[in-house]
Amino acid sequence: MKRILFFSLFLLLLAGTASAEYVRTITVQNNANVDLTNYQVKVELDSLNFDFSKTDGSDIRFKLSDNTELSYWIEEWDSANEYAIVWVKIPSIPASSSIDIYMYYGDSQTQSESDGAATFEFFDDFENGRWGIRYENNPVVSPTEPGQAGTRYPSIIYDADDGKYKMWYDVLSTNGGDYNVTIWYAESTDGIHWTNHQKVFEGTGVDGDFDKVSVSVGTVIKDGSIYRMWYTGRPVTGCGSNSSYGIGYAESTDGIHWTRGSNNPLLLASDFGCTFISGSTVIQDTDGKWRMVVQTDRDGSLKLYRGESDYPDRGWTFSTTPIITNPTGSHEINEGKLMKIGNRYYVIHPYDNGGGCSFTATYSYSDDWVNWQSCVEDLLPFEGGCSGVKHFIGISVPGHHGGNYVFPDRQSVDLYLYWSHGESYGYSCSDDTDWRISLAYFDGFPSSTWNFGGTGSVDFIDGWAKMHGTNNIQTMTLKEPVSQDNIAVELNWKFPDDATDYKSLSIVFRSGEANRHQITNIVAGYETTDTIRGEQGLNGLDVSCPFEPNTIYKLIAKRFQGNVEIDVFNGGNLLCQASYTYSSNETAGNIAIYSDDQNDYGNYIDDFFVRKYVEPEPTTTVGAEEYVEPTPTPTEEPSPTPTQSPTPPPADETPERPTLLWKNIGYFGFDWGGTWYNQSGSIKTAETVVFTLKNGTNYLTGELYIDGNKIADFDGNKELSYTFTKTGDHEIDVYNAEESITNVPLTITVHNPEGFENYFAIYIGFIKTTLPSLTGIMTLDVMLWGFLILPGLTIILLKVGVAIIKR
Repeated sequence: MKRILFFSLFLLLLAGTASAEYVRTITVQNNANVDLTNYQVKVELDSLNFDFSKTDGSDIRFKLSDNTELSYWIEEWDSANEYAIVWVKIPSIPASSSIDIYMYYGDSQTQSESDGAATFEFFDDFENGRWGIRYENNPVVSPTEPGQAGTRYPSIIYDADDGKYKMWYDVLSTNGGDYNVTIWYAESTDGIHWTNHQKVFEGTGVDGDFDKVSVSVGTVIKDGSIYRMWYTGRPVTGCGSNSSYGIGYAESTDGIHWTRGSNNPLLLASDFGCTFISGSTVIQDTDGKWRMVVQTDRDGSLKLYRGESDYPDRGWTFSTTPIITNPTGSHEINEGKLMKIGNRYYVIHPYDNGGGCSFTATYSYSDDWVNWQSCVEDLLPFEGGCSGVKHFIGISVPGHHGGNYVFPDRQSVDLYLYWSHGESYGYSCSDDTDWRISLAYFDGFPSSTWNFGGTGSVDFIDGWAKMHGTNNIQTMTLKEPVSQDNIAVELNWKFPDDATDYKSLSIVFRSGEANRHQITNIVAGYETTDTIRGEQGLNGLDVSCPFEPNTIYKLIAKRFQGNVEIDVFNGGNLLCQASYTYSSNETAGNIAIYSDDQNDYGNYIDDFFVRKYVEPEPTTTVGAEEYVEPTPTPTEEPSPTPTQSPTPPPADETPERPTLLWKNIGYFGFDWGGTWYNQSGSIKTAETVVFTLKNGTNYLTGELYIDGNKIADFDGNKELSYTFTKTGDHEIDVYNAEESITNVPLTITVHNPEGFENYFAIYIGFIKTTLPSLTGIMTLDVMLWGFLILPGLTIILLKVGVAIIKR
């Protein structure tokens, strides 16, 4: 039984290091007189240089001569037509020189490691990930119910107890200045489609109460069986300023029927030295404290302040120093939503970006709760007018129960960001706007790869990014600027309609600059059709290029030393080519894609990547196939009883690579002890290896077997020295091991003779786990003189110790 356990885990270990069966040398020639660093080289395989019957591409690997693995990405693998394109990232290629890399394949157990992100300067295949993508049927909540003139300020949770998303939101009673605010409830199965709208909380109507007239939801958290709500109360109609505004607290067992807290208000505007207070976004932190961010005008303009308490409904203290301010001046910072990812606090909130109620959704963060970076990155831009504001934010993390948005063990989360905006009348932030609530997606917040802009939309459909919008321009700009000027941008492009008016797709190298260096592929409009045009700082002539619907085009835009060239391929054939020049002091910066569409059919892009570029580019030569015998995998053997000799392993009839296997299989009730070491003066020849073990103490006893044959009873200082030839597989076994001391290191040193190549060592260490404390730890020291150890020492806790040397 003990041997079966050993071999099952040992098989798993070897599976990750098994060798490929075939290798080809690929010679990469640097044709430029410049050293290339981390350069992406294109390798083309076809029927003349590759046998596609040997692999489907999933098991290929690329290595240097020192066995360093190289990142790669398979752009195309067509076994039927015997053609493939693979990009390989090579650390260094000297100027006007060549190097060899090695392509291994033929191991059917290996999974693909094709990785575009690890290979290129930038890569996106649009298989997943949305950033700033708006829900195509926005808004998700509108003031359509009786008694609703505007809907805003959503607070959303997912309730895993009944599998529903739940939203509490504000409703304005009229679109005039004398409105009051009540809190309504809705529910959804997906966080998008909302039903069961009903009023659940309103002002008390009692003179002297801070929340007599209006209540505005801040945060709802489900804590166990209790729904906790923090809200803003107002004793007067409308908005304006009033020192009697305050923050309140309420509880519910169903989210619909609420009871106000007995310690209300938690904070009154007059007590905080201000005349306006709102917000109350709350989390319960990992240290058990409740933390809140509120908006006040204490500092003369609206900013955000922090508070905390040991209790949700009392004992709150607030700092009088603002934590988040507007970087554009004295314009407003508005209420947001608080969350914590890892050890970093985030507030997602609107800010007036330049005045005139130009509300833009952004985020701020802090690593200590005290010191904050304000308005770090715009998430959703102000786009003009009442419909273009991004105000009164709400958030949801799909599938996260309870609405306490604290994620101590994560670095990013998928985020639903809800915002409020007007629609048909009123100005951008006035209260006579018919407010409604819309939704955008931010996968992997706070990370992202794109900034989305323009007035259109981007959707991800079947691995394509669809940029679309009726009479709209949509932009996608890389969030991180490129690291160098000599670059190439590649992508696949298609469109579904036979456009007759305004459809184009542009590659832009300097988005946001005066001369943005834009190559526009015009399908229709702009006083021409089927044309490539260089503009915005690019000099050159229009080039005719026939673009047809439902055809996939490969676009390659190359920028190098004052020249920009675009190649358009159709089915692997060069269709069109255009060249332009630019002022060489205008370096590349923000790379972007611009889409213009008259009729909302959209432009589709896929497999977008940015790579380094040099002229002339490197070329490759694929060498002949060589056979590499795969690493043998041990087979499972039955476990012998302590009184039986083990069955000898089968002889190797084709002994091309020697194997030395040492292992000890003992009882689970015993600990290990003893010090093992290699004797000095071991004989080293080209044909043999001497494997010498000496038990340096009296701790270990047992029965010694070599290749299944019992050699001796092992005890005391008895020494084992055995000469193995290069032929065959050899095994040393120690059975029925016993010892009298624990916590003694076991060290095995193996010396190999000259002439052995490409060895690696694996060690499975033993540790006793039957006692409360871990004892009997073994270690291994493997010294392979003059040879590389791959993949290195691997440590797994197991009953046996193993050192394996293979050629």
